[in-house]
Amino acid sequence: MDSEIFALSNQVKASFGDGNAILLDAKTGQYYMLNAVGSRICSLVAGGLSENRIADMLTSQYGVSGSQAERDVSAFLGQLLNKGLLTKK
Repeated sequence: MDSEIFALSNQVKASFGDGNAILLDAKTGQYYMLNAVGSRICSLVAGGLSENRIADMLTSQYGVSGSQAERDVSAFLGQLLNKGLLTKK
């Protein structure tokens, strides 16, 4: 897994609360509703944590294996990156 750091793209507006998050791509008008885990990942991205550190945090917070957390975080960040919602720092 990479130790890359990501950031929400400039055109993305995020609202966090009650265990979920809503992302708005202001460029396309598309909304994305995230569940608790997706919301946590995005809040950690917004906090400047690396991909590795995010996986470590999820391992301890959700009781999943390190390898599972790495796969899930990598896949989720890849989806957001492909949609233009994230940029690499």
